Amino acid sequence: MPSQFGGVPVDAPATGGSQFGGVPVDTAAAAKPLSWLDQAGQYAKGAWDNLNQTGQGMVDIATTNPLTTLQNIGQRQDALRIKAQDAFKRGDLAEGARHVVDYLLPVIGPGIDALGDEAGSGKPGALAHSLGGATSLGLQLTAPGVLNANAGSMGAAADAAATGA
Repeated sequence: MPSQFGGVPVDAPATGGSQFGGVPVDTAAAAKPLSWLDQAGQYAKGAWDNLNQTGQGMVDIATTNPLTTLQNIGQRQDALRIKAQDAFKRGDLAEGARHVVDYLLPVIGPGIDALGDEAGSGKPGALAHSLGGATSLGLQLTAPGVLNANAGSMGAAADAAATGA
């Protein structure tokens, strides 16, 4: 079909072509929101992806030279400082403040920052995926303290169950 702008032939709009330069536009995918089930799947995937990254990170720490590990941690923390500076220079105070707060959280700050970037990306399912990752991260950080705080009562309950008391 000839174009109305310059006589360049393009596909008909029904097949995904555009009359403005022949660039296909997928409007169906952009307009269709994800169902609640798709969102739940993205949430679970985010939690799993975060656990997987944590496990891989533990393997990397165990198999990497400690000086290299510390250097990598420092570079990831410093990248947040640079992102904050760039955001402030653009006049985006909210984003800059978020990067500063993440910078002030050693080791976990870069991971939290990446989840925040993903949540704000506007991609379908990104918010649910990042919330799943944040939930996973929160559970990983609090589980040792919860288990330690309740170890005595759990041990007493196990002893009582074993003795039949």
